Amino acid sequence: MGVVKWWTKNGIQVMVLFSLLFQLVLFAIPIARRHSWLGKWKHLARLLSKLLWLNGIQVMVLFSLLFQLVLFAIPIARRHSWPGKWRHLARLLSKLLWLSYQLADKTALYVLGHMAISSSPSSEHRQLMALWAALLLVHLGGQDTITALAPEDNRLWKRHLLTLVVQTAGVLYVTPVHRGSNKQLSAAAGLMAFLGFVKFVERIYVLWFSADMRNVFGLVGRLAPPAAEGIYTSPPGPMQQEEALKLAHRMLKFSMGQFIDDKAELATYQRSVIMAHHHDNDTLYKLVELQLSLIHDMLYTKSPSIHTWLGCLIRAFSWVATVVTGTLLVFHFVSSTNYGGGGFDAGVTFTLLAGAFILETASLLKAAGSTWTVQILDNRRWNGLRRMILLFRRLVKAADCSRRWPGFIGTYREVAGRLPWSRDGLSWEEIKPKTKAYVLDGIRRMVADCQGNEEMLRTSRGGLSLQRLPVPNRQEQELVQNNIIHNEFDESIFIWTSVSRRFVEPFESLDEANPLCPLRDAIIQISEYMGYLFRKKPDMLPPPVRHGMQVPLEFTDTNRRIHKALNRGDFTDLSKLEAVLGVWVEMLCYAASYCNRMSHTTELKNGTGEFATIVWLVRAALFHASRTNRPQQAVAAEIQATPHHRPQHQRRHTG
Repeated sequence: MGVVKWWTKNGIQVMVLFSLLFQLVLFAIPIARRHSWLGKWKHLARLLSKLLWLNGIQVMVLFSLLFQLVLFAIPIARRHSWPGKWRHLARLLSKLLWLSYQLADKTALYVLGHMAISSSPSSEHRQLMALWAALLLVHLGGQDTITALAPEDNRLWKRHLLTLVVQTAGVLYVTPVHRGSNKQLSAAAGLMAFLGFVKFVERIYVLWFSADMRNVFGLVGRLAPPAAEGIYTSPPGPMQQEEALKLAHRMLKFSMGQFIDDKAELATYQRSVIMAHHHDNDTLYKLVELQLSLIHDMLYTKSPSIHTWLGCLIRAFSWVATVVTGTLLVFHFVSSTNYGGGGFDAGVTFTLLAGAFILETASLLKAAGSTWTVQILDNRRWNGLRRMILLFRRLVKAADCSRRWPGFIGTYREVAGRLPWSRDGLSWEEIKPKTKAYVLDGIRRMVADCQGNEEMLRTSRGGLSLQRLPVPNRQEQELVQNNIIHNEFDESIFIWTSVSRRFVEPFESLDEANPLCPLRDAIIQISEYMGYLFRKKPDMLPPPVRHGMQVPLEFTDTNRRIHKALNRGDFTDLSKLEAVLGVWVEMLCYAASYCNRMSHTTELKNGTGEFATIVWLVRAALFHASRTNRPQQAVAAEIQATPHHRPQHQRRHTG
């Protein structure tokens, strides 16, 4: 796995070098061809030249099919968890997905342009070329599993619309130019060209639809189940995956509302779900992680179109059209009078049709057996069909496909002598279950301390936890508040990192059986995760983020005074470490609340999102579930009495 790890770190640099290599080849080979070639090298050069000259179009069309297979398979493969050493393979798959996404459209456009200016003496070859052009248009329609790699791709829907116009014009030009007397091939080419046009239009519609989060929020509301009456009761035993998905669908509208600052409230049933699992850490995390995967479906796949009547008709027509085209080709090539002996062309054509059939069948089955389909059937009370699909999902173990967050976070620890562009100190490690539990305990404590005051919950970035380490001296109180609570957020992170390091130092040599060890490890992991967000994902932090800042390796005088002030009281070791971690949890929640909402959306591109996004949604759900209905005057009075300083950069936000 060392090679895979090395590739994930240096893949982009290697691809740049490959680009340079291609340019050198394009410069050197025309010169080298002027010289004589001896022996087998001469025959090899002739063979390659002949292959590319005579069959270049066929090779590129097959590459286009390969890219479509990759675009269909890898987004599904990434849904599975990749433990331990295999996580490097997951990162490699992400790079391969990016490469295929970038090359898929460009390859199809290049081949179509080449077809438009090519000619062939064979009538059959020209007709097959028209069919290949139609199949390329189908490829440009994309796969159901991915429409965008980032939110910016959705906003480029106008560019894809222009591509559709150009591509359709190219197909309409290539098809008449290469038409022949065989009606079967002409019918197959026309049918696939129409299918490609429909699929491409659907892709552009999905890109346009997903570019506006409010469109997605409205669709989620329409697909959401009717408001359930009564109170949810937790079934005995561990929650099954299908039951968790059902609850995630019921909670989805609330979580989706957080992304667009919609002031959605939890319904009675939704509140009872959260309260029933209030102390069940795994279930709370699971529900939020499943919701994030469902939001990913709406933003980065064709789900907004798939689960509509028109989307169902498109998939049914697509499968039937592919089968009919394959049947027409079989009749054509089996007939001895029609078969012209083009074995390679026939092989390419059947490979393309076989690939198209596999992709269309897989897409149809995936759409029919998806959790969205189950939920829609449940909403419409079509219980018989819903049970059949649930049986199908159990047979193929669809619920085992991990929609959950993979459990790895980036960490950063300052290294002496680190160059600004180096990766020293950056790592990728699995977050410990105890750390996740401590974070959730810290969120529950925050919610309880705020007593329904949403403004206090949002603006707190350590003040609630520092109250458990009271500082009697007024001058020292101002020192702590000015550096931790009222300072610029990025500087507060580095100061608290240094202070936390000093709190943890006495416990570094503890035996692993010591009950303080998990708490110590949680402080280290969360502090290093915040450092990772600062170094690698500054958009996940509130502005401003000054990239040149570094954690001082030596303890500064200010940090020493802060540590001394907080460590002066007669507190137990457990109380001290809990307060230190509590400050980190508040900072993490604060960062998730006040960073750009688009940052949360961008991090969903891998299907699961960042740990900060999960923490943000868990906190919102726990707060709204536990908040009582109090008079608005009391809430307003609490907001005015909130003692926290509110920086100017804070804009719209939700709990």
